[in-house]
Amino acid sequence: IYGCKLKIVCGYAPTEPSKDSAKDSFYREVKKLLVPDEKHQKIILLGDLNATTSIASTHSSFRHSNYPETYTANNNGERLLHLCHQFKLNIMNSWFEHPDKHRHTFHSNDHRTKKTLDLILCEDWVRQYIRNCRVRNGFSFGSDHRLVVATCRTPVTKRARYKYKRKTKPAQKYDFSALQVDEICQKYTNQVTQNLSESDVRTNIN
Repeated sequence: IYGCKLKIVCGYAPTEPSKDSAKDSFYREVKKLLVPDEKHQKIILLGDLNATTSIASTHSSFRHSNYPETYTANNNGERLLHLCHQFKLNIMNSWFEHPDKHRHTFHSNDHRTKKTLDLILCEDWVRQYIRNCRVRNGFSFGSDHRLVVATCRTPVTKRARYKYKRKTKPAQKYDFSALQVDEICQKYTNQVTQNLSESDVRTNIN
């Protein structure tokens, strides 16, 4: 994407009541996938991680190296935080100040239980280009989960800038030396005078 190599890993973690063996197997597989396949490749991990932690459901700006003094988390939440610390991941759901309705990704059928289970995690290099991360409640696709959207504006490299310049039209150049010709200068002056007289410059600067 604009010269940036991104590896996106999408995971569906076992639920909290699942056996430890299933959780261990899941995180072993995730750790293998979080290793870059090539040089300068950046990692994004997202999905329904079934991890409940107060860090993800608040504006805590969680980084892999700054744990809040107090927080709550279930077993899956502790596993997730350990993964963030090991692979230097940030929880993007916690980096932006949004109301709870734009944070809760799971709504149970009883319409009372609401949790933040679906997360987007990335490393520091990607995080600096994330402009927003929130839940979009307007999409209905037959699920008790909500859509989580992160806006990422990656930097434009020299190669991308070169391609962009080739597509843009060159700026029009004006030949001011033509005003030295009396006939052209007089015609230009008359046209400008007419345009100014026909427009109300006092109320419309255009």
